[in-house]
Amino acid sequence: MSFRAILRPSLVWKLFFSILFTIILLLGVNLLLINFKLEDYYAEDKKQTLQEAFTDINAAFLRSETHAVTALNHYGSNVGLEIVLFNSGRLIYHNLTGGLGQNEQQIEVWVNQLLNALSQNIPKQTEETAVATYTDPRLGTNFITLVGVMNGGSLLLLRTPMEAIIESVSVTNRFLLISGGVSLLIGLLVVLWVARSFTKPVKTLSGIAERVAQLDFSERYTARGKDELGQLGENLNRMSDELEAAYTQLREANVRLVEENRLKTEQAEARRMFITNVSHELKTPIALIQTYAEGLRETIAADPDYYCGVIEDESQKMAALLGKMMALMQIESGSQPLEIERFDLTGLANNVARLLSAANPRQVRLELPREPAYVKADRFLIEHVLTNYLSNAYNHVEEEGTVSVSIRSVEGGALDITERIQLTVFNSGSHIPEADLPRIWENFYKTDKARTRTYGGSGIGLSVVTAIMKAHGMPYGVRNCTAPDGVAFMFELEAAEAGE
Repeated sequence: MSFRAILRPSLVWKLFFSILFTIILLLGVNLLLINFKLEDYYAEDKKQTLQEAFTDINAAFLRSETHAVTALNHYGSNVGLEIVLFNSGRLIYHNLTGGLGQNEQQIEVWVNQLLNALSQNIPKQTEETAVATYTDPRLGTNFITLVGVMNGGSLLLLRTPMEAIIESVSVTNRFLLISGGVSLLIGLLVVLWVARSFTKPVKTLSGIAERVAQLDFSERYTARGKDELGQLGENLNRMSDELEAAYTQLREANVRLVEENRLKTEQAEARRMFITNVSHELKTPIALIQTYAEGLRETIAADPDYYCGVIEDESQKMAALLGKMMALMQIESGSQPLEIERFDLTGLANNVARLLSAANPRQVRLELPREPAYVKADRFLIEHVLTNYLSNAYNHVEEEGTVSVSIRSVEGGALDITERIQLTVFNSGSHIPEADLPRIWENFYKTDKARTRTYGGSGIGLSVVTAIMKAHGMPYGVRNCTAPDGVAFMFELEAAEAGE
């Protein structure tokens, strides 16, 4: 990791440097207070000590001589005060050093000089004290000096040197620098650890929020706690769940909308093509009817019966086309409900095949099933499917070819255990081009337009078959066959028991 990456803007470093600045600021304030205020504070504390010492020594003298000696020794040896006690100009007690030795006269002379210097601060009343800062000319040292009148009329002088205070301040400054440096180093490590520990969950929450912004809702905040970060994590998890649910719903709705738009587009295109094809299919018979009707009106027809026959034939084709269109629209819209009944599919197929065979002038061999096969379906619509399949077979079979109808039982798919009956209509002859096989079920699609026109096909029959079989929810299809060559159309229906 690069140095720039380490020092990039981060909550860890912001917190680290904020606390570091606070520690340095506090250390600086302490140094300033020690340098500028500690001496005054220490002096005031010494003045208070001198006042307490005067009170204790005065009380000790009132009790007994033994208590007085103990108090003088305590404050002289343990506390480190210099003590001078005299009465009526006569020296009673002192613990002065500093080159005076034991020469009482020198001490008395020095004490009198000191008293003269402090004459303005010497109190007049018993138990009164006065404190002053005095420079000893002999030693060149500043002293904090207390002078007070004891109950017996004796004058007590207590003092402590200012040099001790100054030296204490200097020692304190040096110790504070050392201890502050050590404390700063330890504090830096502790602050860095605390900052990382504190910001780790924040970084985790930030990462989760970034993933949510990228629509990735897989991450969850797992740390548990009752503090604000724990509550924030729980709220972020709840927000992620709600956003995921909303996003899923929105995506599903978008998929449905896209699918609906696609279907609407396809339906609009299908309607456009339907209208175009209908117009095209009706254009020829209408033109023929118009032409032959004009010929009859102008009496230019050599054979009026022939003209009338053409008009009648074209009118029947138009009626058949419109009938198929109406049937297709009714089935696809669901306005024509299925009337399910049990019937013999073999008998129905044989009847339709024989009727079409009788109307076909060519020599065609017809093969039909014999065993009955009972199914459950709409008999009228299935008859329409059979009529369409067999009509196509007769229209496309070659001379002296074969048209056969076969029926067999088949099992349903993996999710359908119902037994089915499969009917296949085969006609010998040429194959349907492989590229055309998926498209023959479309409205008005014709593989051979010239031949279709010859036998009056409209290209809509197989579209009706598609609608009927989809309404039944059953499979259907077509395939090219070999040995013998030909085409086979099939569909399946739900089998019914013979005794039902």
